[in-house]
Amino acid sequence: MNVKITPLGIFYIIIMLLFGFAAINTANNLLYMITSFMMAFMIISGVISYYNIKFLEVTFVKAYDFFANEPGIVVLSIKNRKNWPSFLLNIFVAKDLHKDIKRFFKKYKTFEVLYEKSIFILKAKEEKQIEIILSFEKRGNYKELEIYLSSDFPFGFAYREMKYTIPADIYVYPNPKQCKTNAAQYKSEKGFTKTSEGQELYQIKEYQSEHPKYINWKASAKVQKLMVNDFSDFISKEIILRPEDFDMDLEQKLSCMSFIVLEASKQNAKIGLDWNGFVIPPSDSTFHYIKILRFLATA
Repeated sequence: MNVKITPLGIFYIIIMLLFGFAAINTANNLLYMITSFMMAFMIISGVISYYNIKFLEVTFVKAYDFFANEPGIVVLSIKNRKNWPSFLLNIFVAKDLHKDIKRFFKKYKTFEVLYEKSIFILKAKEEKQIEIILSFEKRGNYKELEIYLSSDFPFGFAYREMKYTIPADIYVYPNPKQCKTNAAQYKSEKGFTKTSEGQELYQIKEYQSEHPKYINWKASAKVQKLMVNDFSDFISKEIILRPEDFDMDLEQKLSCMSFIVLEASKQNAKIGLDWNGFVIPPSDSTFHYIKILRFLATA
């Protein structure tokens, strides 16, 4: 547990010392009583502050989909194992700046706070779930998460901070980037099948006893005869991702594949993976898309 004295705490200590010196110099019993009261008040504040942040348990619950360099949500659980409440808790994630500062002959590491959330009160034996927003620079499967818990309760004289390294299971997918060099290759895998009640406009043709609702009045006015919209259903053939199809470095390759998987998921297209002999057969379920993205995260 790290303890940092706040400016208010430093001011209080200076006032207490001044009363103490004055009591010694004047032998005034009233000043002795005031000094004793101030010392007792500070000791009680320290004890309350210590137990306010102790006996708290932080655990990982779940994480939503993450892409590298993009924010995502992690759900944590914080439980108070004490028989009395804790107040004014701050939960934050910080990045170590690799700098040290000295204060009162003690070294403190400097951090950049990435995200912070506050809890006003955590009742005795209460457990709360909180969502924090994080961002990871690199893809991968993160098995640990560093969380900091701090508080300056009750009087703000000292700032106590505890670090928790908790087990986690967070997949960070490669950052999706469109590859112009490969776009045509994958676009050619897609096609249309004509149906009477499709979703995509296949062509505009001359009216031949189709339903009047399909008449394209704008096109009809241009050619001076009735024209109708001929629709089709958009289909996607099975796409197989192979690393040898991408002429670029590994990270760019994975980013391109991640983008293609996302586009396939939006269109419910079947997509598979053949990574140097490791094969994931084509499918179009949400679980399947996640399976491929998780593989790309750890490839």
